[in-house]
Amino acid sequence: QHIVSEEDVNTGDTVEIGFNVSDNIGVNHSLTEFNITGNTSAELTENDNWYNYTLDVPEESLDDIDFNATFYDDAGNYKVSDNETINVSDDIEPSYNQLNEVESANTSENITIEFNATDNIGVETYNITVDGEEYQMENNSGNYTYNISIPASDSGTLTSSITYNCTFGDAAGNINSTGDVGIDVSILPIADFSANVTRGTTPLGVE
Repeated sequence: QHIVSEEDVNTGDTVEIGFNVSDNIGVNHSLTEFNITGNTSAELTENDNWYNYTLDVPEESLDDIDFNATFYDDAGNYKVSDNETINVSDDIEPSYNQLNEVESANTSENITIEFNATDNIGVETYNITVDGEEYQMENNSGNYTYNISIPASDSGTLTSSITYNCTFGDAAGNINSTGDVGIDVSILPIADFSANVTRGTTPLGVE
């Protein structure tokens, strides 16, 4: 036997597995046994001395794929191949779509940042950095949200802009980021006055 296969593949790849088999009285193809992870009905196709299988690597899993084969001749002699392992990696980064794009806001306002994010092996990390501080977003069935409370004009923490950056990662370490996104903040005026007297008989002088 001579086995040809990939040792390392990525999710979603299509690869060929081949066995080169010969026997002095011929290989009995009808008795060939082929076992591969995830496909109990897998069969090899015959082409001269080659026995081949086309493997469609699952997109949603990082599990290794194991396979072996057993070949017989007409006399009942058989040979079992070594157990082979194909290591599965993933290089597909998460994709995202912003559901509500906030470009401007006012002091004292609460705004919600919301994204939908998906990945072939699942989104594992979903963080947002707001003005340099990182937080975890809330996950609601694939929609990721974070609420930002803008300080009031008289809070002592005035800001005219907010910058945020959302990052989404999967189990393989692939990361996709929105990059820095700015929100312009309008600082609303606060009415602030007093009077020395507020009630009395007419005429009433007030400062």
